[in-house]
Amino acid sequence: MEQTNEIAKLLNDAADDKPGAAEAFFELLLRSDIYIPTEGQVPQTNTASEIGKSHVDDLGFVTVSYEGQECLPIFSDLNYLYHWAEREIPYSKKSFSSLLWLVGNNLWLYLDSNQEVGKEISAWEISLLRKGKDAIAELVAASGDNGLLSVEVEIGSDLYPELKRKLLPVLELSKNLDEAFIVAVKEDGSENSKPTLGLKYSQITSAERQYLRDEFRLVGEDYGLVIFDDLGSGSNDNLFTDATPFFIRQKVKNTPRKSIFESISRVLKKKWTA
Repeated sequence: MEQTNEIAKLLNDAADDKPGAAEAFFELLLRSDIYIPTEGQVPQTNTASEIGKSHVDDLGFVTVSYEGQECLPIFSDLNYLYHWAEREIPYSKKSFSSLLWLVGNNLWLYLDSNQEVGKEISAWEISLLRKGKDAIAELVAASGDNGLLSVEVEIGSDLYPELKRKLLPVLELSKNLDEAFIVAVKEDGSENSKPTLGLKYSQITSAERQYLRDEFRLVGEDYGLVIFDDLGSGSNDNLFTDATPFFIRQKVKNTPRKSIFESISRVLKKKWTA
């Protein structure tokens, strides 16, 4: 699904390290409405006095478990929500800034989780965003130059063996996919590492690239797989600097057609002159 709204556009720009995009993204998010999937009609709630006391179950919101963490999916566009649910479901439309005051202190938010670029918003980030626009500079500074929190990267050939086995059939689908890497990445504020897949292509069309991303996501869904399919472009390469690829496509040397025909000709000539 194409990203068309301004929040999604700025999030993509922030992921591409465009100057000022991260600040602009948070500023716009704080003054925008978002869509939240619900079980039905949402009950009336109190305001800031309920911080840390209310639970999303009491609010009627739908949550998901992600890497052992309770997450509330939120969407910048109603069509994104329907696409995520694969049907039209009840939802609540709220200002993002008001939502920050309704959820408890241990919940994470996940903005546009089904889009090419989404944003996990940790409990720490939520607490900071409650301060409003004045906290954005601190949040972006803590997130580092690339808009991500500082991370710990673990490498090793013994990481995620089962996941690697499941990924191999998908890796074999494209003759343009040259190498694949897997590392374990843990962000600040997270207790668990995430398997992170890095892909390097010789060349790839946008349609084939999106198809492969969808297949990788499907295989890695239960593992919380994160995908970087732009290695070699300079973006995200630092995560995989010291990693050894677990998949390398074998280059097959094509035999020139002329030599094949010559071989056949020699065999036939020998047969008829014997």
